[in-house]
Order: sequence, then C-alpha cells, then structure tokens
Amino acid sequence: MNAAVIVLVGMPASGKSRVGRELAAALGVEHRDSDSLIESSQGRSIPEIFASDGEDAFRTIEEEVIAQALELPGVLSVGGGALISARTRERLRGRCVIYIEAELSELLRRAAGSTRPLLAGNMEERLKELWEQRKDYFREVASVTVQTNAGPSQEVVQQILGALER
Repeated sequence: MNAAVIVLVGMPASGKSRVGRELAAALGVEHRDSDSLIESSQGRSIPEIFASDGEDAFRTIEEEVIAQALELPGVLSVGGGALISARTRERLRGRCVIYIEAELSELLRRAAGSTRPLLAGNMEERLKELWEQRKDYFREVASVTVQTNAGPSQEVVQQILGALER
C-alpha cells in the first residue's frame, strides 16, 4: 500500500479526528481533517455553511478540499458524509483507506450533545439512516477495517499500525 497518504473514513463520532491526530503523531507525519480544512477555507463553521448554502453546496466544497488534501502526505480524516460523492470515492481507490467502524450505541454515546447538522432531531434515528445510506461506501473504499468502541483511541491506533505493517 502507498502510505504517503493514509485516509480515515467512518460514521460521524467514530473517532476519525482523534485517531487521525494520534496516528499522525505515532508516524511522525502531519494530520489534516477535512472538516477543519473546509471551515478554514470558507471562514465559517460547517453548521453555518449548511444553514446558509445547504448540504449540496457543502458537499461540493468538501469534494474540492479532499481532492487538494490528497495531494499532501500524512494522515487525512474525512467527514462522515464525504463518501456520498462518487468523485471522492473514485479519488480514494488504490489509496490506503482505513475504515473506523463503531457500533451504533457507541456512536450515540460519543455524539451526545453534538451540533452536527445532519444529526439534528432524533439522533438515534438519524444515525441509523446515515449508516444505511453510507455503510456500503465505507466498505467499498476501505483497504483495512478496524473496530472502535468504548476502549481508548490508542488501541485503534495500534490496530492501524499493525495493519500497515502487514
């Protein structure tokens, strides 16, 4: 696998950002988070982008930001909905993509109190819907799948490091 860029994918609240930071530190490389890159490039928060421009405009921005970030070495954590884009999925083919998978109960625990626009309302129902919409996309692009639940994020990092060695 070409490890110049390691991409982390998964549902919202699966731990992509935290694991990404820790994995990058363990590898001595830079970590990028697509959501942070979007906010920085747009000068506003993701909820603000959703509220003023809508999800379609957000997804277009997200596609462009991810395409640019894939040109840089390091670890890239991408937003939970990024794989809705066929263009983004195509860009990930042949790359080192780690799918961080968590049980719904753990996602709900982690997302409690979240301000994520797509989780507004009945969070359990929304997470189930998003899982149904996205699960095949995660599996389609993943080189490696790791499980994360209530344990420390460092365990997930160790699973990833072990998989990268193989």
